[in-house]
Amino acid sequence: MPLALSTPRNLLPLALASVLAACPKPDDPEQDDGSGAPGDSETAGASAPGDSAEVAPTTSTTSGGQEPTSTATSENSTTGQDPSDSATAADTSTGEPDFGHCPYAPDGVDVTLTRVEQGLATDLSARECGAVEQLSGLQVIAAGVDHLEVSVCADATCGACDPAATLDLALAIPDGLVGLPAQLAAGDCLQLDVEWSRAGADPTQCEVGGLTVVGLRRGHPEPVPKFMYRFTGAVPHTDPVGPFALTGLLHGPGAIACPCAGDCCPEPPGARRLRFIAALWNAEIESPPVDPGATIPLFLFGTPEGDDLYGDLSLARADVPGDCDAQPRYEWLLSVSPG
Repeated sequence: MPLALSTPRNLLPLALASVLAACPKPDDPEQDDGSGAPGDSETAGASAPGDSAEVAPTTSTTSGGQEPTSTATSENSTTGQDPSDSATAADTSTGEPDFGHCPYAPDGVDVTLTRVEQGLATDLSARECGAVEQLSGLQVIAAGVDHLEVSVCADATCGACDPAATLDLALAIPDGLVGLPAQLAAGDCLQLDVEWSRAGADPTQCEVGGLTVVGLRRGHPEPVPKFMYRFTGAVPHTDPVGPFALTGLLHGPGAIACPCAGDCCPEPPGARRLRFIAALWNAEIESPPVDPGATIPLFLFGTPEGDDLYGDLSLARADVPGDCDAQPRYEWLLSVSPG
C-alpha cells in the first residue's frame, strides 16, 4: 500500500510545483506488500509505519534475572493512552510490574572518520566539542552502504587529486537501516560536512554528531544531499544544507515504556515516535510518524538536477533512558538516490 504524505504547506508556482512531491518510490517492495503502512489517526491520509512493522528493541535481563515476558504494542500510540499506564500491569508470577523490553537500550550508529596522508593515519572520529569542518573536493575511490573512501583534491571541481591523501568514512549501522546510497561511484566529486557534537567518554572531546554528503557538479553543490546523519539529545532539530533542510520533531510516546531508575526522571523513560519535515526551497512535506528501528520511504524530490530523487529515512533511536544522568537519544539517517 503506497505511503501518502501530508500536503505541502506552501504551494509553489507551476514551474516549481514538481520539484518537491509526495510520491512513493516505484517498484519498492515495501510499497507492494504494504509493510509498515497502517493508518494513524493524527495524520490525515498518512500512514504510520511503526504501527504495523514493529521493531524489536534490544532486550536485557531484569534485576531479578528474569527475561521480560511481554511485548509492548503500538496500541498506546494509536489510542492516545499514556504508555506509563500500560507499564503498570502486575506480573502475576513475581508480583512485580512487567515493563516489557526494559531497560530499553536500542543499538545506535557508530561513525569512524580517518585521514591518511603519505601512509600516516589520523583518527578524526573525535575532536573538540563544537568543531565543524567542510571538506570540499573529495573524489570517490570506493564506496559501499557502510563505507566511503575518497581522495583529497585541490579544488571543488575535484581537480589535481592527491592519491596519497585520502579520507576514509566507516559507518556501523544496525540491521534494517539505510546507509550511504548505492549510486555513489568511483570518480564522483563530493563535499563532506562534519560536526563533532556527540558527547563521548572524554568531556573535552566529542564524537561525530552530524554528517552530510553533498554531490558537487562543476564545483557547485547539488540542491539535495546524498546522505545525512544526525545524533542529537533534543528535538525538534533542523539541519539546513543549502536550499534543503530536514527537521526531526517529537510525535509522542513510543510503544515501550520503562520505569525510572530513581526518583529524578522529568518524563517517563522509554521509546518515542518522531515525524520529519523535508523542505526544499519554498516547499515542505511531512512524513508520517515513525518508530525507532524503522525505515520508511519518504519523499520524491522531483527533478532538481534532471533525475528523480527519492529519500529513505531510518530512525535509529528515539528514547529517554531511565538513568537519571543519561540524556535522551535521537538518531536518524537519510539516504537519497535516483529513482
